[in-house]
Amino acid sequence: MRTGIMTNVILMALLIAGCRSANVTGDWSGSWQTSDGTYAYAESITLQLVQHGAKVSGSGVDEHGSPAKVVGQITHKNVELTISNIDGSAKFVGTFERNKISGTWFAGDESGPWSVTRQGTHNK
Repeated sequence: MRTGIMTNVILMALLIAGCRSANVTGDWSGSWQTSDGTYAYAESITLQLVQHGAKVSGSGVDEHGSPAKVVGQITHKNVELTISNIDGSAKFVGTFERNKISGTWFAGDESGPWSVTRQGTHNK
């Protein structure tokens, strides 16, 4: 009987641990890629993200120094960010794995791959 209770407690602890969202708070850098149909190119991006529960907010800068606002959410390892600057906004959908987020971005009828890696001592 005691063994059955302990097994249930351990299983519940593992289940709860597996349901927690990843923590994406920190400084991130990487790139996003696009193609205009004849020429493919990549641009760098730097993000500073803060996570409160499932909500994510922060700021970003592209390789041209253009500032951006970041809002989004994370569910388990699934990340959705909307990054907006003076030129408009794009949705970045991806998966958090260790210290990397990667996926696909969407803006109007354009899309492409993106990825960022956590920098510094905030690695989780």
